[in-house]
This record gives sequence, C-alpha cells and structure tokens, in this order.
Amino acid sequence: TGRMMEEAADGVYVYDEIGRNVVESVVEGERKSVSLKEVETISSYALSSPGVVVGRQRSLTYLVPSPDPTSIEFKMWYATGGRPVDVRTYDVTYTKRTAKA
Repeated sequence: TGRMMEEAADGVYVYDEIGRNVVESVVEGERKSVSLKEVETISSYALSSPGVVVGRQRSLTYLVPSPDPTSIEFKMWYATGGRPVDVRTYDVTYTKRTAKA
C-alpha cells in the first residue's frame, strides 16, 4: 500500500492511494477461495468557496495474480491483461459544518 500527495496548479491538491483487499468466499462454512485485489484511488480537491471543498475521485480495481498458475484467480488475472476490472468516478462536495450554540 502507499499514498502520495502533490499540489497541482491553482490550489488543486491531487492524492493517489493504493491499497489491497482480501476477499474470501465461504460456502456453507467451507472456504472456497481467496482472491486479492489492488485498489488505486486518485482524488483531486480544490477550495471552491470558504468552507466548501469540491473534488473528483476515481477508483480503479485490479486483480492480483495467485502464485498457482492453475488457479482460477491466476487465470482471471491473466485475462485482464493488467487492466482494471472496475472503474468508478465520483464527484464530491464537502461543506464545513458550523458548531451549534
């Protein structure tokens, strides 16, 4: 896993974070398989007005190969050719809340 941040032009901040997810499938109490996914999230944020931050987030999910080349997880990873299996884009707005008196 890793994280990086840089300031781009005009006060826009760009973040890149990579993490791993372990997914275990269990059927009737019996472990069937474990797969590993790598998720990269790229986010950009800017202050649009006092107390309001707007941004865009894009998450890309990649499969990670199993060490066993005969496993279904390895075959699925191979079939992706290094491309993400899921891409999601979100527009977000964060508004500062004021304390109630």
